[in-house]
Amino acid sequence: MRDIIFLGPSVPLKQAQALYSADYRPPAKMGDVYQAASEKPRSIAIIDGFFESVPAVWHKEVLYAIDQGIPVYGGSSMGALRAAELHPFGMRGIGKIYQDYADGSINDDDEVAVSHATAEDNYRCVSVAMINIRYGMVAAVKAGCLSEAESAALVAASKARFYPERNWQSLLNDAEQQGLADEKIQALKDFLAEQQPDQKRDDALAVIEEIANLNRPDAAARLQAHIVPEFQFEHTSFWEMVQTYCNANGASHEKDGAQQAQFERLRNHVRLFDPQRRQLKEQALLLFLAEQEMRRLGIKAKDDREALRRFRTQRGLSSPTQLAQWLQANRCSKNDCLALARQESMLTDLGMRHLIQVDKYLSAALKLSNRYGEAADEVAQKWQFINEQSMGAMNENDIGSFDDVARWYQQHFDLINQDLEQHAAELGIGSAHQWREEVYAHYFVQHEA
Repeated sequence: MRDIIFLGPSVPLKQAQALYSADYRPPAKMGDVYQAASEKPRSIAIIDGFFESVPAVWHKEVLYAIDQGIPVYGGSSMGALRAAELHPFGMRGIGKIYQDYADGSINDDDEVAVSHATAEDNYRCVSVAMINIRYGMVAAVKAGCLSEAESAALVAASKARFYPERNWQSLLNDAEQQGLADEKIQALKDFLAEQQPDQKRDDALAVIEEIANLNRPDAAARLQAHIVPEFQFEHTSFWEMVQTYCNANGASHEKDGAQQAQFERLRNHVRLFDPQRRQLKEQALLLFLAEQEMRRLGIKAKDDREALRRFRTQRGLSSPTQLAQWLQANRCSKNDCLALARQESMLTDLGMRHLIQVDKYLSAALKLSNRYGEAADEVAQKWQFINEQSMGAMNENDIGSFDDVARWYQQHFDLINQDLEQHAAELGIGSAHQWREEVYAHYFVQHEA
């Protein structure tokens, strides 16, 4: 069975692979542990995790993995944080950093935060973690380079910096500014060059070694020795949010930082500058809430072929060439297109299921859109005109052929994708008879008034 390890800047990938051959994945973000658990690995280990550019890995997905019987280990960085928080529920912490978080010696998240390069550059660190500076200065005192007071002053100066600005050179600059003797600064510089204190690296290697030990003959006994506390995993609304997020974004180890950055640029552009930004955000929210409601009610999507047929008809994608052009324009695969068709079909199904509730809020929606008065006046004027013509019940003899009226309706308002009764029901009109009455009346006014 595979072991999945989330690794980033704490230790170079090649060094980790030389120690143990596992399924190494980029730093964990929200949804990644959920996705990993769904693959049923032998174990999951979190060393590094994203925390600023994307949502961090959630506690709930770690609990989900544990509930599925998968041992979850953590240490060094984000893994140490989560392990200290979730140790009472069975997450297994490894290393000095984990222990210090667990016993309260350190508390702040920024102690393990670093600025690093992209995946293409193997997440190379471009700053030094505060925890490495802290432990490094303890070691410098033991080596006789600094006094405890001098060490404390340098630690405080680094702690005051924003985490990307922390590095050994800035610490040496602080030492100079604080008036340390030249010989002490040189001794400290030599110590840092020789010792290269890096507790995050050491703890990361300890985590990997612990996973490698699962291949030893006593592995089963080692796992049994760690008793996982019993707890009831609750499917809360927050957990449903994690699941929806994962399903919507296809959370997996294949999605790298460059793709995420590209999406963030697109998202920011839409939120700030797109002329339909409000409608797009509301549509996205509606899709999210609809999926949540479908899950809550246990409703499954209808036939995929029908959903795709309606999706294509609605957009005039009747030929393979038109569909291919649409897929290219929207950067969609055929599977993406099918997923969109299912989502649109889901909205239709829920709309029919909640017709009464939708009608209840229709007036509010019109008023929020500043269109209530306009719509109410148009309705009053339309039916006043019809009454003045003494039309009575409208039919083809008075208005024109159904084909002409239906063609006009589809050109200006909506496509009829199925039989008229079904079309009317999906719109919430009630019946084909009512649909004809309303459409004939509107057609007559548009052409006669």
